[in-house]
Amino acid sequence: MKRLLTPPNIISIIRLVSALPIYFFITEGLWEISAAIFFIACLTDIADGAIARKINQATPFGARLDHASDAVLATATILALGTNGVMPSILGILVPVAFLQYFLDSGDPRASNMVPSRLGKLNGIGYLLICGCSLFWLAADQPALDKETFLLGGYFLCLTTALSMLERLYLLFTRE
Repeated sequence: MKRLLTPPNIISIIRLVSALPIYFFITEGLWEISAAIFFIACLTDIADGAIARKINQATPFGARLDHASDAVLATATILALGTNGVMPSILGILVPVAFLQYFLDSGDPRASNMVPSRLGKLNGIGYLLICGCSLFWLAADQPALDKETFLLGGYFLCLTTALSMLERLYLLFTRE
């Protein structure tokens, strides 16, 4: 157990746990608090891997925990934003399915590193980016963009997520 509770993994767990309060605060319309917690959660996403590499504690388990934390954070945020009409609800279903496919497609959890496709990596960044932009837009109460723009961005991510999943399926069936 001690090997699993490394500083980088604890940082990833903080991001994982932050998803619940973010969901709650978004559904309650507490935009500033939601945006602040989301921003801190995104900082943990940057920090965990960098710290793991710096102190030589990068592990396959840590990589999976990092991605699971990203998936839960993105899903909770997108679902909550969907209740406010800012994100398409279908994206809140596609994101965890895509992350699960990615997780299962990455092989033996003890021996392999998770290698995303280029589109999958861009989607992962896109989920967090559109969530962050939406939250800061709602918190600022000074719309530079309208709700329809965020919905359009969300639908674009639905399309690219579906394409990424199809690409993974194709590669799964064409590998030797």
